[in-house]
Amino acid sequence: MFFVIVFMMSFLANLVLQTVGKEAGNRHKGPSEKIQVEIELIRLENPYGISVDGPCDPMLAGCDTRIFAYIDWENPFATWPGSRPFSAEDLIFEVEEPVPTSMDIRRIMTNHVCAAPYRGFALRVQVMDEDKLFRAPDDLINNFNCISKQKPTEWMELARWSNDTYCDAVKNQPGVSLMFRSRVFKVAGPPCSLAPDLTLTVGASP
Repeated sequence: MFFVIVFMMSFLANLVLQTVGKEAGNRHKGPSEKIQVEIELIRLENPYGISVDGPCDPMLAGCDTRIFAYIDWENPFATWPGSRPFSAEDLIFEVEEPVPTSMDIRRIMTNHVCAAPYRGFALRVQVMDEDKLFRAPDDLINNFNCISKQKPTEWMELARWSNDTYCDAVKNQPGVSLMFRSRVFKVAGPPCSLAPDLTLTVGASP
């Protein structure tokens, strides 16, 4: 009888441990905290008005600058071009032949991601010179990786903008550079699924 009781107690203990383990696993796979990332593209420097193929416009010394960008959550620390190619929907900024060819951008991109898969982000940026005259393919000014491992604060009021930081240029272009800053914070409210919210909001800086 004693051995039967010991066996039953051992069986029940194992059953409880398995149940607790399953619940813990389900919690791990379930909803997670949502965090918000805000990234501001600040300024493009292109003092010589050049693309990778030479001057944008030898006659007018200007560039029809178009900037495309997307936030890469899946492979933030991978090499260019990251998780996917660019599309027309990624256009966030354009201007016609400014003089000088360096310019303030001041565009803020806002996105959400769940805390569990969040490791940081890479803003992939492609800067092009649109060929308006001959309708030929646009010329590349440069590609950039704007990478951050910034950790989220507990709420928005504690979130401070990072220092202005240079993005990593993919090609070595004399004088061409791009600056950004960012902040990351947790969002109050209901939790979210582990899949990132890929809805991107773009707006001008106040």
